[in-house]
Amino acid sequence: MRPFRSPHIRALVLFTLLLSSVLSVGELHARRLHNEQYGYYIDLPVGWNVIDAEDLSNVGFADPLSRAVVQVFAFERERFGSMPELVGYFRNRYDARGDESEFRYQGAAAVLADLSFAAGQHPARGYFTFISDREYWYVVSGFAPVDDYEIYHDTLLSAVDSFALGEVARRYPGPISQFYYPYPAPNTQEFEIALDQYALPLPADEGEIEASEVLIEREARLLNTWYRPGPSGGDWEDAWRRFYRTIYRDNFMRLAPLVPELLRYFAHEKIDGDDVPAELLRWLQSFAYRRVGGEADVQAPLSSLISGSGDCDSLGVVYAILLHHLGYDAILMVSHRFGHAMVGVDIPGSGARFPFEGREWLVAELTAPVAIGQIDQEQADPAGWIGVDLR
Repeated sequence: MRPFRSPHIRALVLFTLLLSSVLSVGELHARRLHNEQYGYYIDLPVGWNVIDAEDLSNVGFADPLSRAVVQVFAFERERFGSMPELVGYFRNRYDARGDESEFRYQGAAAVLADLSFAAGQHPARGYFTFISDREYWYVVSGFAPVDDYEIYHDTLLSAVDSFALGEVARRYPGPISQFYYPYPAPNTQEFEIALDQYALPLPADEGEIEASEVLIEREARLLNTWYRPGPSGGDWEDAWRRFYRTIYRDNFMRLAPLVPELLRYFAHEKIDGDDVPAELLRWLQSFAYRRVGGEADVQAPLSSLISGSGDCDSLGVVYAILLHHLGYDAILMVSHRFGHAMVGVDIPGSGARFPFEGREWLVAELTAPVAIGQIDQEQADPAGWIGVDLR
């Protein structure tokens, strides 16, 4: 089947990379894009390309085989008088059929629709997310040929879910996650998190933990479509980085309620400055080692905190999130060669350091009771590690 061609789907006409000066592309680790004119970010799966950015109110992306497409539309508020009018416009424009449901994204009205339609002579199916904002209406769509829909299902959901409306939203669950379960979570209960002789309260909702687990498994299925790295790693390394970025984004604000409690603990114990990362590490090292299995074998961060358990990358994500909340810069370090994960922290101190993006990161081992900066000598080769900038 040839790529879709339709006068109504302009983004599918051009299969050359068209970049504007106001559409900035992060080439370093996969394709993270920021449309400055319309104020959104999107973190596409590895290998996807911009296929049309001539008009920044209608930007199109395609997967490496030019089979699946993501489009992001931005309309002036006065273009449509209501959400039903916007949704109806797209249904009529594409003669689309399918279900739709209302939800809230970042507190704003939104609709998720699963639509089937004809793209030229070819039947297509995909997700359309409609979002109301103060200045613009946004539509984030991801679709593929009907015959390929099941193959691309996780990819489409992941791509649409990577949309973030503004810088702040990059630290909140994406639109698909907020459709799956509302954020902020509506049915929180207070859990007690043990830290030495203290019990720190953490409000959490079983539904949001499940939502995070669903996202983690979806992203793992997507990651596992990539071959394991050869000598250079290449795209698989970028896919691995995106996997952890996605988990980080979905959970960053879910852990925020614990931060004031940690600050009170540190103040009471007179722990400050560069001693905070070491104390936080000591606490997480006391957690029980636990692997959850599944496609991802990564525990949801809230689940790790509530159960007091986790493995290297599960606890590494928790540690990095909490450090960022507390004002410390940190990266995740993962290794296929060593089958392990650690965290690099940007603080002074003696010990092993990992070079990444122009800085030397003090290593932190999460699953053994060793001081920050200490590492098993069999895992000390920096060439065996991949740095992951989670932000």
